[in-house]
Amino acid sequence: MSEVVWKPYGDYLERSNIRRLLDLAGVHDYRALHAWSVEDVDRFWDTALRDLGVEWYEPYEATREGGFPFAKWFVGGKTNIVLNTIDKHVRDGHGDRVCFTHECDDRAPAVYTYARLDAEVCRLANAMRAWGVKKGECVGIYMPMAPEIIAVFFAVLKIGAVAVPVFSGFGAKALAVRMEDAGVRMLFTADGSFRRAKPVPIKNEADLAAAEAKTIEKVVVLKRTGAGVPWNESRDVWYHDFIADQPERAETEVCEAEDRALVIYTSGTTGKPKGTVHTHAGCLAQTAKELGYAFDVKPDSRFFWVTDIGWMMGPWGDDGRAALRRVLSHIRRRAELSRCGPVVGDRRAIQAHAPRCVADGDPAASNVGHLICGEIRSFVAALLRLDGRAVGPGIVHVAL
Repeated sequence: MSEVVWKPYGDYLERSNIRRLLDLAGVHDYRALHAWSVEDVDRFWDTALRDLGVEWYEPYEATREGGFPFAKWFVGGKTNIVLNTIDKHVRDGHGDRVCFTHECDDRAPAVYTYARLDAEVCRLANAMRAWGVKKGECVGIYMPMAPEIIAVFFAVLKIGAVAVPVFSGFGAKALAVRMEDAGVRMLFTADGSFRRAKPVPIKNEADLAAAEAKTIEKVVVLKRTGAGVPWNESRDVWYHDFIADQPERAETEVCEAEDRALVIYTSGTTGKPKGTVHTHAGCLAQTAKELGYAFDVKPDSRFFWVTDIGWMMGPWGDDGRAALRRVLSHIRRRAELSRCGPVVGDRRAIQAHAPRCVADGDPAASNVGHLICGEIRSFVAALLRLDGRAVGPGIVHVAL
């Protein structure tokens, strides 16, 4: 195990979210807290969700019904991820606060406040409802990490539909298998993207997938690169035309606690990809717990996570309740890794996740690990994870 380079202490420790949970549980250390959570699972989740401010349209009557692994959770409760990630912030007068910042190589950073994101999400929600997307229906998302992907993701959840995000680097076959298995009728994609500073087509793969997956009826295309693309007049529509003239207000669907929110597919390396189902309450409970206690995110925190919406950790970050999320496009190649340090430093991000290449021993990863940012108080080596793999010795050096 690598040497721990920093431990929380003093006021930082006393003001941490986990300290508050310890007090609520009436215990004094982590081992006692863990024992408390295991002894009474229902009490743990009820206490945590109340502490973290998860909201409900109708409160649940019981935290859990039945035993593992087939328990029903938050029985009788009604909520929506969007209620907790967007609606309540706008309702409570925080619409002008920054929700996330998008940064990429070919244009200036784009800043989205909660109000701006809400307006875009509502226009998309209205457009999807007008086309005929129903509650419980799966909607495919095969897009690059453009800011619009965040709006599409939350718009799908807002109307009670089910988001099926797929990594935009996958080919047509991989996309088609997932779309047909989920019964997707509407697919969001883009003309292309930029990888290693070069335009890469995406729409072509979406077209091939649509031809193979017979369920797809409508393809909504974001104009990202401006490249010419094949066009099916009866099926395709540009993103900007799709939401044109749609109002910036829309009702958020009231969902049962265990209504589906996401279907995220496994890689398929050992056989046909398997769709893992995530519910509205389940997503809220797990992401609020992880962000709130493991990452100590607070309303004024900045959260930086290098990932893609097509992997679980993309939606995981998006569902974070009050974090300011940065979306940094395509920093995979070595020359681009040097951007991680300045991005975290310039934006004073207090939580960070490094790309997989750090765990693979990429020499350029030192640009991620060696951060000298006076305002980064809680970039803790113990929290820097790489898709479940701990960072190796010598990678992380924190200078405060």
